[in-house]
Amino acid sequence: MNPKAIIIIGPPAVGKYTIGKMLSEKCKYRFLHEHQLLDIASALFAENSFERTTYYFKLRLDIFSDFIKYNRANLSIVTTFVHLFDNDYYNNSMKSFLNIFQKSNYDTCVVELTASYEERIKRNINEDRLKAKPTKQNVEESVKRMNAIEKNARANSTENDILLVNHRHEVIDTELLSHDEVVEKIMNLL
Repeated sequence: MNPKAIIIIGPPAVGKYTIGKMLSEKCKYRFLHEHQLLDIASALFAENSFERTTYYFKLRLDIFSDFIKYNRANLSIVTTFVHLFDNDYYNNSMKSFLNIFQKSNYDTCVVELTASYEERIKRNINEDRLKAKPTKQNVEESVKRMNAIEKNARANSTENDILLVNHRHEVIDTELLSHDEVVEKIMNLL
């Protein structure tokens, strides 16, 4: 059986970390969430700089490549990150991530989580989120970053996006579902 690569995307505070962690624990998959790498990049480069973003994507690609290269136990992985559909740099990086997993015969699925901005603002102060993500502990700054993404970028797909058209891509609205229900929906996809 081929290992799986579950890529969970969506805007900030939609539940990527919580759902990814729960899914990885339930399925015994490896788990890599975006802040593990963002925190490294943020320690070295200025916030929102091109260098930070470039280094962050390089780290992620290197880690995925090495995970595949040294994955003799045929382990599956869950990973999370914000993807900006209206940004060519992000889209090209996503293509690279999908390609390295698919070339290595991973069953790859992109799970896109959605929720209203109002709901995500409420979730932004979730205790697990703040504990796992040091850069989110300054809630005022975190809300400013959420506002910037909301106003200046698009972190959810539309029917006109062709990036994921040839890939397994499922959209799940998390607003009215419990975490367990979202995890169950994802497990039913696998």
